Order: sequence, then C-alpha cells, then structure tokens
Amino acid sequence: MLNFRDIAWLPQLKDLSDRFTADGYELVVFGGGIRDHLLERPPADLDLLSDARPEEQAEEVDAHVG
Repeated sequence: MLNFRDIAWLPQLKDLSDRFTADGYELVVFGGGIRDHLLERPPADLDLLSDARPEEQAEEVDAHVG
C-alpha cells in the first residue's frame, strides 16, 4: 500500500490523513491517482476512501479546512 508520505504530489494530504488517523480512522488514496503515480504523471484527480462514516468524514474535513 502506498502511504501519503511516499507520494511527492500528496504532501498536502498528510495533515488530513494524520487527522483521520489521530481520531482512529484510516484514509487511503485509490483509483486513477495511484495509476497516474505509477505512470509517473500528475494525477487527473484524487479518490479517497475512509472507514469513517459519511458524517464523520464531513466533520474531519470541515475541521481540517476550517
């Protein structure tokens, strides 16, 4: 599994990932962003997956952004 710290174009997601982890959730990148990374090209978009419920995800992102 790739870690946010392992992908040079994802440092801005490290803080968000750390926030999820601190609250007991996992946050991972999947889909086309990983394909693009493996092909050594910039991502067209990012797909994120978490084991947090949707309302918990919204709270985590709101706390990170706000």
